[in-house]
Amino acid sequence: MDVIRDVLDNQLFDRNQRKMGKVDGIVMELRDREPPRLAYIEVGVTTVTRQTAKRLTHELRNSEPQRRGGHGEIRV
Repeated sequence: MDVIRDVLDNQLFDRNQRKMGKVDGIVMELRDREPPRLAYIEVGVTTVTRQTAKRLTHELRNSEPQRRGGHGEIRV
């Protein structure tokens, strides 16, 4: 099963068919000499915020050398 393709961004429903949100993240457990296991799925703002923060940090780090001559570090 291709978990990322089949699960990520799909709509979740409760047992009464009410929308619960979309799958924002997938957390896999890596085990020695065994296939990876789906530990849990993430739904909600926390995952989106973490992904946005990572992208923002990457962009800031990449632009920092041009703005300050290559010195300094940015932590977000």
